[in-house]
Amino acid sequence: MVANARPSAGSEFAASDSPRSIGEAIRAFFTYPSPIILASLIVGSLILRGFLGPVDVYDGLVALLPVVIWPFLEWSLHKYVLHLRPIKVFGVTLDFDFAKKHRTHHQQPWRPKFIFLPVYVHIIMAPLLTAAAFWLLPRPGLAASWMAALATMALLYEWTHFIVHSRIRPKTRFAQRLFHNHRMHHFRNEHYWYSFTLPPVDVAFGTGPADQAVPRSPTCRTLDYSDDGEPRGRTD
Repeated sequence: MVANARPSAGSEFAASDSPRSIGEAIRAFFTYPSPIILASLIVGSLILRGFLGPVDVYDGLVALLPVVIWPFLEWSLHKYVLHLRPIKVFGVTLDFDFAKKHRTHHQQPWRPKFIFLPVYVHIIMAPLLTAAAFWLLPRPGLAASWMAALATMALLYEWTHFIVHSRIRPKTRFAQRLFHNHRMHHFRNEHYWYSFTLPPVDVAFGTGPADQAVPRSPTCRTLDYSDDGEPRGRTD
């Protein structure tokens, strides 16, 4: 079954690095920089919020917004940013680091170090998003609530992506669907199943077809491109 797919024999990456239990996964998860940074940001934002006055209903509304937009944001970033192909500008080929790392992740999907967001993403985005929140929202307390919720959703994304690439067998129907869809993205066709945390988003955007509705892509493990810049194996 796709949900229990394993790397082929002799592959250059080691499935043995992958956790087998939730406890093992949690311990391994927090040895990587991205989860540590996000967890620290959550704690720091909550502590700051505690010093900025009483919490009210507006904090809840502000915190709810990242929860609502995150599934659509991650789908868009996965499709249009992580799968960004090299582009030519004045004869110079630009191949962005995050896209190269994601191609490596497709080539070696069971190696944890290629699963997580690079540290430089947090170094760049955390100050920008924090500054924007404190500038745009009417009260500093609301900005702290926003940042706590946003970092929580980012941590949930990292955890979901990490756990899907583990050897843990999902028990709930929802988790089974998460595991199945993401592995279909890796092992059947990379042009579908972009959602990480909420599979219905793929259905809404037309990228969550039935398994047999799309052919196997020859490039789902490599994400390589033809001379005209189009991904080889694309079916739409």
